[in-house]
Amino acid sequence: QIVMSLSHIEADFYAHAVTECAIAAVVCIADMIIGIIGEWLCQLPPNEGPENLKIKEAKRRSDIAQAYKR
Repeated sequence: QIVMSLSHIEADFYAHAVTECAIAAVVCIADMIIGIIGEWLCQLPPNEGPENLKIKEAKRRSDIAQAYKR
């Protein structure tokens, strides 16, 4: 919208439209940045389920220890 209206900015209507579009663009960019930061802050901690590397390593060590005891 801004690019198309820049060639006619000398008219009051287009000057007002360019100003409104510029303000809307700044607000949208700020909203996008705040949303990205909000998503980053609300991430869940990693799940320590059976596929976690720590759990896999502990199971492997347990299996080796069981085999060694036999």
